[in-house]
Amino acid sequence: MNRSYGLALVGLLLASPAVAFGQDRPLVEIGTSGAISIVSQHGADNTVSIGLPYQGLGSPTIYFSFFPSERIVVEPEVSLRYLANGGNNANTVAMIGHLDYLFRGATEGSGYVSAQAGFLRLSASSNSATAYAVGGGVGYRAPVAGVLAVSVEGRYRRWTGKTAVGEAMNELAVVVSLGALVKR
Repeated sequence: MNRSYGLALVGLLLASPAVAFGQDRPLVEIGTSGAISIVSQHGADNTVSIGLPYQGLGSPTIYFSFFPSERIVVEPEVSLRYLANGGNNANTVAMIGHLDYLFRGATEGSGYVSAQAGFLRLSASSNSATAYAVGGGVGYRAPVAGVLAVSVEGRYRRWTGKTAVGEAMNELAVVVSLGALVKR
């Protein structure tokens, strides 16, 4: 994708929530998630991670859901983490994007499907590695009292590239999210 198409897409995604929304439809949802995940890699033991908040592979996260239409949700997640121990330090930056389709819409409880892609960058002392993820999920999202939304999602992500534990791995997770709804 060249730069002008990318800028046009970002402009449409940011501008579209403000166009033709009903009174009950949210403009944006801002929240965090907790999860139980199982990470598997060929030839290695499975790793179980429980995190609150959670971003794939156990890092804290915050998400922003934009609603360009009643049934479409665009959701970027951002995660930053810094670790230090005895003169050694490491940091991670992760960004995962979701494109969700709500079967019944944003104003009522609805099942959904999600396509996901992103990256995780780990920098430790003089070494660094980047892993890339693609995956998907199915879940249920429900507005609560018009100001919050709760969702439960089962997801699968395939991580490739250099990860903290090797070259490639699979991630299965059950994620519970809580977000604040911002309306007009």
